[in-house]
Amino acid sequence: MCAIRESIVVLLACLAGACASHNVATTTAAGGSAGGSGCQLSARDSAFVASEPVYRDCAVDKKANLTNPDVRPDPSAFTSAGRPSGSKCYAVELEFVVNTHGAPEVGTARIVRTTDQSFADAWIKTLSSWKYEPALRGGKPVRQIVDEHRSAATETVVVPRGSTPMPPNTAGRRAPTC
Repeated sequence: MCAIRESIVVLLACLAGACASHNVATTTAAGGSAGGSGCQLSARDSAFVASEPVYRDCAVDKKANLTNPDVRPDPSAFTSAGRPSGSKCYAVELEFVVNTHGAPEVGTARIVRTTDQSFADAWIKTLSSWKYEPALRGGKPVRQIVDEHRSAATETVVVPRGSTPMPPNTAGRRAPTC
């Protein structure tokens, strides 16, 4: 019985040591952290580390800044054709790394959440044309994990055959928000 108890204690000590060394390795690979424990990289961020350090926005002195916010998906990449009539909101949250030159690393892009897969895919196809001022840490450009949200609202208006489409009467109506 004592041998079993001693084995369990040794096993728990080894596990605690392994967990502690994993946390140190993760922090070191990320280049440390600033802003407290809420700023440390999570286990899912390990895919972003690659061979260079990567930081969350809370761990840099100056966040990566999108310089061409007017980029839009190719209209043929996403259509609301075949969707039910009425208003519909489409939204996507993307996460990816912006490199030290201000370019998104397209291979790191992942969809955090979306209301429509084709909408999300259309935005991912535009990533290579996005341009950023790179994040700075200690006055030097660094890789940063960026979280971007995009949304759109559509409204289908049914017009009887032979009628001329008229702008909808928007008095008293609110535009859909996503």
